[in-house]
Amino acid sequence: RDISSQATRAADFVISEFKILKRLVVYYGINFYYRNANVTLFNLFKNILITFPLIAYGPLSIVSSTYIYETWVFQFYNLFFTSLPIIIFALFNVKFYEQELQKNPRLYELGQTSQFFNKFSLLRTVLSTCGFGVLFVYITYYGNEFALLSEGLMSY
Repeated sequence: RDISSQATRAADFVISEFKILKRLVVYYGINFYYRNANVTLFNLFKNILITFPLIAYGPLSIVSSTYIYETWVFQFYNLFFTSLPIIIFALFNVKFYEQELQKNPRLYELGQTSQFFNKFSLLRTVLSTCGFGVLFVYITYYGNEFALLSEGLMSY
């Protein structure tokens, strides 16, 4: 008894009954894995999307070290795409409901077989984000080019 009470005091959390363990592992395990996989891919997407256009803009600006973004754009981007989507996703997104997992426990195997986060999903995220970044730069660059007058002034 003395050893178990010592372990209880030293633990971060204690599971008092083993019947709670099934719900903890099955329901919360698969949903936390799903959320963590998607938040990881989202963070990768957001970071590549803000930095890759800088790389793609380099040859267009003749490597003149000019910025494609203003400083306030970085600040708002980090505010709106770093904190808010992750908070909303963490609070409101549930992939599998408890009743669904009880009826079909094989859904838990999706997490064990890395269906949400694997090499393919990582590669797909990186390549699609690089494509969006290049598209973003070229649409912006050539869109501004058509707005220039023959004297080099912008037409509004």
